[in-house]
Amino acid sequence: MELTPAKPTDIAPGLCVTIRPASGAEGAAVTADAVVVGASSGGQCQKTGGADNAGLPRSPLGGFRGTVDSIDDKTMLVSTHGTDGSSTKTTVEYNDLTLFADRHRVNADAIVEGKCIIAGGTNDTGGVLQAQTINMPLVVNGSCPQPKG
Repeated sequence: MELTPAKPTDIAPGLCVTIRPASGAEGAAVTADAVVVGASSGGQCQKTGGADNAGLPRSPLGGFRGTVDSIDDKTMLVSTHGTDGSSTKTTVEYNDLTLFADRHRVNADAIVEGKCIIAGGTNDTGGVLQAQTINMPLVVNGSCPQPKG
């Protein structure tokens, strides 16, 4: 999965987004620190068991995934869908400081010099990582984000 820059005009009703709040909480009004367009790696637009981060550095406020119901100049209404079938509506405000990105699948040839990668997996007996997941986050201010934990 790769993150590439996006704009608010790239977002439309029906799209799946992941919201990383700067303030507020799901089910109320939040101000978005980041909005990522695109389904999870499993292709579903529903909550996962943990905090959704869509390839962004983790936030102490967590994150949540849902479907855009409506969007205007500075606000969008997002419906989140739980694994139990429940649905919650959240008003998401965004501003000039909100980061927008598009998350999409790419082939191995997208991994080129100068791009950031975060790989996860297990080491073989020789200590070489056998990658099970590879995410390509945004380069921010010329640097790759550092994974937490």
